[in-house]
Parts: sequence; C-alpha cells; structure tokens
Amino acid sequence: MTKRAEPDGQTSGFMAYLKKRRQTLPTSFFSFLEDLLKSTLDPNPPVDLQIERAHRALAPTPSAEAKPRSIIAKFLNYRTKELVIKTAWEKKVVEWKGNRIFFDHDYAPDVLWKRRKYQDAKRMLREHDIRFQTRFPARLRVFYTEGTVIYNSAEEAATDMVKRGLPVTVLSTPSSLTERVQRLTWRKTGKKRDTPAHVHPSYKDKLLAFRRSQTED
Repeated sequence: MTKRAEPDGQTSGFMAYLKKRRQTLPTSFFSFLEDLLKSTLDPNPPVDLQIERAHRALAPTPSAEAKPRSIIAKFLNYRTKELVIKTAWEKKVVEWKGNRIFFDHDYAPDVLWKRRKYQDAKRMLREHDIRFQTRFPARLRVFYTEGTVIYNSAEEAATDMVKRGLPVTVLSTPSSLTERVQRLTWRKTGKKRDTPAHVHPSYKDKLLAFRRSQTED
C-alpha cells in the first residue's frame, strides 16, 4: 500500500523508539500503541487516534547489545499524527514503564540518513550553546551571533563551522545496507561523556593485568 504524501513531503506515519531494547510488546500493536500514546501523552482534547498500521521497523532483529528497532505507525488522519508528535515534543521527556520514548516523523531512508549526518555538527552547537533548527528535508538552520545561516548539507555545515573554529566531522557513507540500517537506528540525544580509555580499561586489559600479577606472585 502506498502512503499518502502530504504537501511537505511527509506522510501520516510516525516513528517511536523505545529505549529499553528487550521490553516485551503485545501482539496487537494497535491496542498497544493506543494505550501507550493515551497514557503517556494524554492529548488535549482527547482524540480518536485511528491507527491504520503499526509494526517494528523492517530491519534484522538486533542482538542484545545492539540498539533497538523503531516502532512505525500510520494514522488514518494526518492531523492526528501531527498532534501526537507536537504533544510529544512539547513534553520533551516521554516515558513508558520507566523507559524513555522518542518521537519523530517517518522520513524516507535517504532523508533520515542526510539528517543523521548532522549529528556531530549539532553536538558541537549544543556544546557552544548555539541555537539551531533542523528543517525539512535535511537542512540545518543555525543562529550565530553574527547572523542566521542555513546549510543544505552536512558537508557544507562542516566546512563553514571549521572556519568558525568549530571542528566538525561528517559521517562517512556506509559501505553496506546492513551498516546503513544500523546507523539509522535512533540514538539518545544530548551530550556524551567522554571517558578516557585508561580510566575504564577493557576486559582484555584487565585480564592481562591479572595474568601479570599471577606471574609476579
């Protein structure tokens, strides 16, 4: 079935990412999603969600250590989808049974990949408290003190930001479909704590240290 395209190139579908990867989900995604959305978002006024389809993202089942797959749903009414996402974004933090949930539009894979390539630029902008907006389909609007700049690609953003003293790298193009799917899996936004390797040595380093100590004894 072909999705109905909207004026801005989006569809009446949306994506939700459950942070806890091994949470057991019910067989019926329809009833599950309706209960989840109504209990976590509590839309005002209450609406009939009219979910047409709902399923996990079409990707190989991840391992226990891998990031979880997204949940994709399609609403009969485009405005309902917009209300759900708007409500989720306004709440900023949405949780279900202690698990963080993230919401976004169901972009085409190419658009999603182009948006993902901005991730290092966005990280750098957050660290320097510079406001920005991600515009459809994959443009970045940055509000510098000298003025507003709109970048049409991650490469363009990186080139200009480096000149401004903001070192940025761009994700390389994945070499395989599997790698691309893995990279498109959602990640939690926000600053990551950079921990030197010598503070938390790997299990191999610990094993070598233990063997050396046994030899010395």
